[in-house]
Amino acid sequence: EAAAGEAEPSAEVSDESSPARSRQLDAYCASLLEAVLSARSMVAALAPTLGRLNAEIAMHRDINSRNLLVHAGGAEAEAAEAAQALLETAVARASALRFFVVDFGSSMDASTWKGDGEGSWQTENPTGDARYWGPASWARHLGGPHELLQAPALLKQYAQRLDMFSLAVCAMEALAALHCEEALPRDGEAAADGDVRRLGDGDSPADHIAEKAEQLMGSWESYWKLALESFDRLTSYSHFACCGDEHRAGLCWEELRQADVPKALRGRLAALCDALGSLAEALKR
Repeated sequence: EAAAGEAEPSAEVSDESSPARSRQLDAYCASLLEAVLSARSMVAALAPTLGRLNAEIAMHRDINSRNLLVHAGGAEAEAAEAAQALLETAVARASALRFFVVDFGSSMDASTWKGDGEGSWQTENPTGDARYWGPASWARHLGGPHELLQAPALLKQYAQRLDMFSLAVCAMEALAALHCEEALPRDGEAAADGDVRRLGDGDSPADHIAEKAEQLMGSWESYWKLALESFDRLTSYSHFACCGDEHRAGLCWEELRQADVPKALRGRLAALCDALGSLAEALKR
């Protein structure tokens, strides 16, 4: 929100340091802006759709990056091709994106899901891609419905906000993937022009934004690493269980229990939200 609200496409980022570093900062911040705008476009387009879907029709239950289609085209795409300034190009590219949800094979009727009978959150285990599960889904999977009944916030997330959480993960994944501009030199690593300042050592707004962006990327990588590790453990459990190897399946299940995935994810999410807030404040300033 901050990046989109404060963007001025007509102006490049200014920096008082060497021309090479200034150009690198320009490219870095333009890459960040395009990534943020694209992720925000995804949420702005799909959150209302999922809100209506969940309220009246169905819970999708398998929102992940493979089930979101993206189309870039139309007048906005042509404007992006014609743009000259880095920030102008970033805004135009993000504006050209259109998003669609597919694959409703795991969906459940909305009213049934929110009830207490067959087909409700109380009887249906989490499904879909576990990398996009939130703490509530892991708590329900590992501890059963009574685990959620003891935690109202987790219960609300699982019974009402399941798809929204997964959409947020997709948006953060897109932001990290699209912000592909290489980080500025740090820890004494010299740049091409001999500038050895670390990322964020400069006093310009662009330096401060780049520093906060790198902190956000680090927080995201930490969260995503845990999500992938938990997914791999669950995959191993499912494999051994399907093969009838109860001993190895039991070991994998115990590893998941001992790791306390819901609590661990909450910790990583808190750090991620703090990093997002810090970047937002930097962009506002």
